[in-house]
Amino acid sequence: MQMRMRMMHRSKWPVPGFSVALGFVYLAVQRANDDPGGGLVIGLVVITAIIAAVFYELARGGDPSPYAQLGAIGGVAYLVALFVLQRRS
Repeated sequence: MQMRMRMMHRSKWPVPGFSVALGFVYLAVQRANDDPGGGLVIGLVVITAIIAAVFYELARGGDPSPYAQLGAIGGVAYLVALFVLQRRS
């Protein structure tokens, strides 16, 4: 059982790496389509990754406070961007 647990916690980089790669894919698609709301999609991906990090830290018994603060800042920035883009159109 311990061998399995050790293999599961081998590296902490696959999930953040996947999130960043997915963000770049969304950015490329939005730039190719000239969609002004592309930044909102990227923001949503980042906020989702931060929420996942909070739950990961909670599951490990760690302190999720830094990720929660980043999530709050990202959420406010996302809402401001959404409001500004809706007012423009």
